[in-house]
Amino acid sequence: MVEGLNLLDGRWYADDPHAIWDEFRRSAPVTYDPVGQVWGIFKHADVLAIEKDPKTFSSFRAPRPHGEHLPMMISMDDPEHQRRRSLVYRGFTPRKIADLEPKVRDLCRQIIDRVARARLPAIFGPRECAAAGGLIAYGPDQKRAYRTAADHVDKILRGASPASLPVEQPIKFELIINLNTARELGLNISPTLLASADEVIE
Repeated sequence: MVEGLNLLDGRWYADDPHAIWDEFRRSAPVTYDPVGQVWGIFKHADVLAIEKDPKTFSSFRAPRPHGEHLPMMISMDDPEHQRRRSLVYRGFTPRKIADLEPKVRDLCRQIIDRVARARLPAIFGPRECAAAGGLIAYGPDQKRAYRTAADHVDKILRGASPASLPVEQPIKFELIINLNTARELGLNISPTLLASADEVIE
């Protein structure tokens, strides 16, 4: 038992609990958390077995202890859960996502334009927002994340068990600064911050 374990506390996940998960998989793959009043299942095969047995392990009551049923997928069991998932899958094909690109780009431009009109020094996540006129973009290197995901898919297709693959968090973050926007806002960006940027747009 890990002292102070609370599987429902978001701060526990923010502190990188992967080493603790590994220890649980070795020594206590099924663990009760008395603080959160939930069971922690740490082996992939056990999780799959539970998901295939909705009569014994139901999600219908609530997604959290002492909660209330929610009219959404997280509070559904099969076959209704699988039916909803199928609907979602059909709506997220590569072509349908590509069809949404113009709308997403337009929404991004609207947000950036409104921020500019209000003269707010905003920080965005995607690097493309800085390229489109946002002041700063800071977030994970998406290209690296896509490559990592592709590597995982390749390993699984070659026979690796998903349970054997590590859950990886971003380790490379990008800082993009748009100096043109900074000048329009009358801001002076420190040389130290500019030197640490991955890209400076002028």
